[in-house]
Amino acid sequence: MDLGGPRKGVLVGRRSPYPEEFRNDAVAPYRATAGRRTYAAVAADVGVTGETLRSWVRQADEQAGRSRVGEAVEDLDEEPTRLRA
Repeated sequence: MDLGGPRKGVLVGRRSPYPEEFRNDAVAPYRATAGRRTYAAVAADVGVTGETLRSWVRQADEQAGRSRVGEAVEDLDEEPTRLRA
């Protein structure tokens, strides 16, 4: 099997049928709820599945350079300093 053949570098998958603007408009109401509503509840309002919305939120976070894990680590680093003060 030749893995370096003519298809080398070809992306697997398909383009989303939803335009980027629609995806951004779907992520905004979820962020506005600040976690008070589930992905599924907000997604039902928008007309997509909860898993699709979750994926879009994750992608938007990655593009913005956000990381839930990174934010939590920063909070832990700041707590001892705050407590010492």
